[in-house]
Amino acid sequence: MVFYNAANAALINFFETLRSELGSEVGITIVTPGWIESEMSKGKFLKEHGGVEVDQEYRDAQIGLFPVEYAKNCARAMVQAARQGDRYLTVPSWFGTMYLWRVFAPEVVEFCYRLLYMHGHGGGDQTDAPSKTMAQGGGKQMLYPSSLRSSDVKND
Repeated sequence: MVFYNAANAALINFFETLRSELGSEVGITIVTPGWIESEMSKGKFLKEHGGVEVDQEYRDAQIGLFPVEYAKNCARAMVQAARQGDRYLTVPSWFGTMYLWRVFAPEVVEFCYRLLYMHGHGGGDQTDAPSKTMAQGGGKQMLYPSSLRSSDVKND
């Protein structure tokens, strides 16, 4: 997740800088999605050396009890935001509160992350993380789109 998050931060800063350099000549809408229905939220990950792995247990540990938004709803919101000239869009909208928590109470966010996602001290094996246990205990049925509840994921 370190490289993924670093790349996202770099992209946001790039487009904010581009927006300030170009002024009103080009409209730029920066989208910061939460958990969206995708191959990654279906459990498909890249291994260390570029191979692909499907690991739905790891997915459950990562997503936990967070609701996952349908891709079509995300796409619809992105098109609407761009048409309206919005500068920022967070999908689903409740995910925006996560950014406020990170700004005003970063220690609380870090504590919750460690509590829910890490197994033991220092991370490591996340297959026994509380977030995975909660998701498997019926949380997936309410919070995940039907496409994520299926174990049918392409390996290529």
